[in-house]
Amino acid sequence: MTKLRADPARSLVSLATRLLPAQRRDWGQAMQAEFDAVPGPWARWRFALGCARMALVAPRQAGGPGLLVRVGLLAGAAVVGLGIYGLAPAMAAVALLVPAVLAGLIWLALLRARSATGHQGTPGWPLQALILGGVAGWLGVVMYGVVRYPAMGAFNLWGALAFTGLLAGYVGMALLPPRVVTGQVAAARGPALVGGLVTGGLIVAGGAVAHLSDVQVLKGWSWLGLLVTPMVVGAVAARSSGATGAAAHTRLDPGVRAALQAGVWAGLVGGLLVAVGGMSVMYLAPDLYVPTDAYTVHAFQASGLPDIITYEVLDSLGGLSVLLVAVPLLSTIPAAVGGALAASLPRQTPAS
Repeated sequence: MTKLRADPARSLVSLATRLLPAQRRDWGQAMQAEFDAVPGPWARWRFALGCARMALVAPRQAGGPGLLVRVGLLAGAAVVGLGIYGLAPAMAAVALLVPAVLAGLIWLALLRARSATGHQGTPGWPLQALILGGVAGWLGVVMYGVVRYPAMGAFNLWGALAFTGLLAGYVGMALLPPRVVTGQVAAARGPALVGGLVTGGLIVAGGAVAHLSDVQVLKGWSWLGLLVTPMVVGAVAARSSGATGAAAHTRLDPGVRAALQAGVWAGLVGGLLVAVGGMSVMYLAPDLYVPTDAYTVHAFQASGLPDIITYEVLDSLGGLSVLLVAVPLLSTIPAAVGGALAASLPRQTPAS
């Protein structure tokens, strides 16, 4: 340990080795071994800097993030940012933050794809397309609200940071899910896709019918989908999971793990459907969403906004932003329960 501290050049070689993609780690280990034979401090520093250069600009495998990809990401981020600002100047801070953060996440996803196992552990393109499309939809409905109801005001820095963080969380779970939610990904994908569509669709349909036709009972029953559907999703994912391989050696039962993964992704899809669908229905018939209860009317009068529809749109955007966080969290609980119940049942084994 003392030798490492006394030789920064060696530390640089070690760092460069850790930055290499998995398929070039053997080369890095060989460079570390060769470093000991390099005489003189200046020669050692030249060798270490050469290793660092190779780690940063090492040849990329097919499909890796090359120069054209980097230029495309920068150009795409600039176009998205200018588009947001051009359509909704009140979202200037969002126009600066969102494209930069999303481009960074895409870049990290491309870097992960360079590794030997980069293709593993993702929710699959159907779920990714739904989540990324939902993120674009949420950005769109927020922009529409800001432009259509300018009395809501502009995004301040804290609001822009919170909004960007929310979008980044969804995009990150689609492109760069942590390993803790990818152990039984094959069993979780299908149930999560169906469960998310059912959960979000029931809630949006119930809320729309309640406001458009004043049938409140369906609105209450539709929220049971947030409890029942994830439980079924978790049970199906648990029964579809395998107990062999690396997953069998984890502390958590593979079936429960698959159920948790399915519950998280189902909640992401369902949350986006609720948020985008709920705001879209409200924009179509804003007059039907005008509140009449004394509490909301008093809150509107204290808000200083010019009309109650603007107040209701702003309030709905805030409430649905909370649901975008709450729905994925809440869906994991019944999914885990369903997974635990299904995992406790005996599995049928093929007759020998």
